[in-house]
Amino acid sequence: AMESRILPIARFDFRYKKALNEESIPMQLEINNVMAGKTSGDFMFQAGVAAFGMTARNSPYKGASSISMAKELISNGLSYDPHGYRASFLALIDKVRILE
Repeated sequence: AMESRILPIARFDFRYKKALNEESIPMQLEINNVMAGKTSGDFMFQAGVAAFGMTARNSPYKGASSISMAKELISNGLSYDPHGYRASFLALIDKVRILE
């Protein structure tokens, strides 16, 4: 399962400047898959769609994304799917995997 390994899924780089100070301090926040396990199904689905898109386009920003990761994220986001669109998207990913 994905929780057995801690994998980074996003990193935010930003700078912080204290009041009345001229110098800013660089900071970094990394979100990993363990934190993602505590997110909503909607977030998991959206992250899976993004991972799929970046992997399919071979984006330089895809990081550790893969079709398998996208499928797992999307599967975790199927809790609310009143019209079956999310399940249909998951089936589409399975068809894409056959073409690989």
